[in-house]
Amino acid sequence: MQQCHRVYPVIFIDTVVVKVRDGQVVNRPVYAIVGVTVHGERDILGLWVEIIGDRDLWTAGLATTPF
Repeated sequence: MQQCHRVYPVIFIDTVVVKVRDGQVVNRPVYAIVGVTVHGERDILGLWVEIIGDRDLWTAGLATTPF
């Protein structure tokens, strides 16, 4: 895991549903965490394509995000 050396006073967490071919075409959520610096620059802090529930995302995905 990479260390985060920037300050992110604003963090956006969002989900987008995309179509994925997995033997057949299915909808999968893509979870993204974007941090905004004090200068307005945006960095992607985390990105997951998972088949896990929301509770599992918060406990596993966010725990590994370097912010």
